[in-house]
Amino acid sequence: MSLVINFKQKDQKFRSKKNKVLSPSKLSEIEISLNQMMGSADLNDSYGIASTSKILHIFSILVAELEAKSVRDRKVYPVTEMIRRKLHSLPCIPRYPMEIARLTGEDLSSLNRKIRRESGLNLGALLDEIRQERSISGLKDEKMPIARVAWDCGFQDPNYYARWFRKKMGQSPRQWRAGHR
Repeated sequence: MSLVINFKQKDQKFRSKKNKVLSPSKLSEIEISLNQMMGSADLNDSYGIASTSKILHIFSILVAELEAKSVRDRKVYPVTEMIRRKLHSLPCIPRYPMEIARLTGEDLSSLNRKIRRESGLNLGALLDEIRQERSISGLKDEKMPIARVAWDCGFQDPNYYARWFRKKMGQSPRQWRAGHR
C-alpha cells in the first residue's frame, strides 16, 4: 500500500518523506475498513458520514504507524506462512485455532506466541484472513450455494457465516455476490 499526501507549503525546507512497513495486522485492519467502505458505498453520495468515518479511521491507523518508534521490517514470516499454506491446502477450514495447533502438533499458546512475535497476528486473525479469501473465491462461483461456501470456510451455521461476512465486508454474502457478477 502506498500513500502520498502532498500539502503545499511555502517553506520547502520542511518537506520530508517517511517510509514504513506496516505490520500484517495493521494492513488487515486497513483492508477490512476499505472493504466495508466499498461495500456500503453509495455512488451518488460519496461524502457520506460512513465513508468519511472509514477514511478517518484509515488515516488514524497510518498516522499512528508513522509516529510509532519501533519499525518491523522483517519480511519473512516462516511460521505464519507455514500456517497459511497449511490452511490453503485444506478442503475445509478448521473451525477453531485449537484445530490448527493439533494439525501442526504444537501447543496453541506456543504457536500463537510464535505467530504474534513474527507477524503481529494470532491464529484467529489468520483464520479470518483465510476465511475471507475462501469466501470471496466461493462467492464468485455463482453455482455454489452460500451454505456450501459457509461450510468450506469452517462455519456450520450459514446464518452465523452471513453475520461474520457482513461484519468483515460490510454487506451480506448474497449482496456481495449480486454486486460482483
